[in-house]
Amino acid sequence: MRQILLRIRFDNLFMLEPYEHTTAVGAGWLIGVWVLGVVLWSLWRRGAAKTGGELARAIASRLVLPLVLLAALAAFGSRFPKEGLPIFGYGFMLFCGFILGGWTAARRARRAGLPGEVMWDLGMWMFFAGLAGARLFYILQYPQRVFYHEVEGTLRMKEGWELLLAVFNLPDGGLVALGSVPTAVVAGLVFCRLRKVRPLVVGDLAMPSVFIGLGLGRIGCLLNGCCYGDRSDLPWAIQFPKGGGVTFKALELRGFLPEDAAWTFPLHPTQIYSSINAFVLAGVCAILVRKWLRPGLVMAFAWVAYPISRFLIEFLRGDEMGKFGTELTISQWYSLALFASGLVFTIWLGERSLRESPSAERVAAMRSNSVTR
Repeated sequence: MRQILLRIRFDNLFMLEPYEHTTAVGAGWLIGVWVLGVVLWSLWRRGAAKTGGELARAIASRLVLPLVLLAALAAFGSRFPKEGLPIFGYGFMLFCGFILGGWTAARRARRAGLPGEVMWDLGMWMFFAGLAGARLFYILQYPQRVFYHEVEGTLRMKEGWELLLAVFNLPDGGLVALGSVPTAVVAGLVFCRLRKVRPLVVGDLAMPSVFIGLGLGRIGCLLNGCCYGDRSDLPWAIQFPKGGGVTFKALELRGFLPEDAAWTFPLHPTQIYSSINAFVLAGVCAILVRKWLRPGLVMAFAWVAYPISRFLIEFLRGDEMGKFGTELTISQWYSLALFASGLVFTIWLGERSLRESPSAERVAAMRSNSVTR
């Protein structure tokens, strides 16, 4: 429940102190972590290097940039603003999800005989395309939150550059995960066509990593305070503080909180539910990839399973209202459409497998020929 995890200060490289409900960290500490990572990497790669000189050159090439950066900050760091650079929790978790997802996908690709770089490149395509789709879905669903602001108790539309920048302003949690699906899929298909790799194979290898990224992204939702749950009396219900995220402000604007409230009432931790759900699906997909009965099977499972779980979790969410004259939220309607398309894909995959598999008569003839030989 912290929108800003920390602030990176450049005027004092090795400071570490509280700063406005968060922590200010000198950039020198981060550079030190970078150097330590290079040292640990060199120890791990020591056996893989052909010669000591080759290893030394590799270490030196990775230390040049942090050392130059440290020297530059020591010389000019005092000119930077003292409030430092804010590191938002939501964006940081998205970054971690991309790194961990890309790394695990590359490992699976290498085991399958593909270059690991293919999955990193695919990840870049799908990440930015998915980000655009998730933002577009949010804008279409909540145009008032994006393009309007409150002035003297009334909502007024933003103007000029402020209106344009509102499209790209993500710190307030302006993404809808389901909206990323179609744009990410299209980007993945285009990538596979350009790189001449099989979409079903690459899609199967990528699915566990997609859910890893989603799980970490939902932790970012918790830090940001978006995607909050409905009222709950369960022992693990959580409360959001005033000024600690978007949850308190949203409930306050809807008239659910008294004027002197310092915390929200207890809510379902739907962000945690969604994160656990994503990690479970990631584990199941990883198991299916290891067995890999048929290309496309992992995608079919994910395509059907995720909208079911999202549809059910949505009943515990409190940030959306029913649409189209029903109690179902827009995300539930979207989940139904995604589930239906997943069934169509599964049926198509089954028919494709039947067409490609040899008939019983042909199998019997092949076995007969092998015996006579």
